[in-house]
Amino acid sequence: MLIYLWNTETKEYLKYQEAQKNPKRPGEYLMPANSTTEQIPDVSENQTIIYNGEHWEIIPDFRGKYMVNSEMFPVEVTKFGDLPEGYVLIAPEQIELLRQKGQNYFVISDNKLIKNPNYEQEEKEKEQKRIAKLNMTKYDFFKLVCLPNGISYQKLMELVNSNDDTAAAWNLCSAVYRGDELLINSIKTYLPDISDDELTKIFEKAVSDV
Repeated sequence: MLIYLWNTETKEYLKYQEAQKNPKRPGEYLMPANSTTEQIPDVSENQTIIYNGEHWEIIPDFRGKYMVNSEMFPVEVTKFGDLPEGYVLIAPEQIELLRQKGQNYFVISDNKLIKNPNYEQEEKEKEQKRIAKLNMTKYDFFKLVCLPNGISYQKLMELVNSNDDTAAAWNLCSAVYRGDELLINSIKTYLPDISDDELTKIFEKAVSDV
């Protein structure tokens, strides 16, 4: 007669074996405490079997796989059963995309991990904010932006003082920010040969050289 054994701590199915005959009672068999004669059911991928005290029960089993919640930090699944609330499975190729694209590339929707439909727009806005925060000293701005493009210090001061708003933007700032549209656009009027991308690269270089 076959008997089926489970782990005494986790209740998970272990193995089956032939039951030993009871030497004192002919026709009877010895049954270990963690065993039953009930045959185990068939299971599919991501499932395991436990003995619930009355019969075998099929439960989810994602051990060895990875899961994420809204914070998007992959965590290995080490226990069988349902995933913790708020977590969903993440495939290996999705982990790689997460590493390459960043934490906002995926979102959880209807208990599934999907690409964030707003990803491109959010990345664009994030990049715009990064660029706007680039800054350099006023002297570096004069040296790196104005002089190479034919604007002398005297000419710069004339441009700055051409109206009160520009004068205030220059005189009251401790540094020139790439996102200061009033000041940058006023001076850029006299820099016809420099593009927005080129100007951004100058700011980035100034920051990296600090």
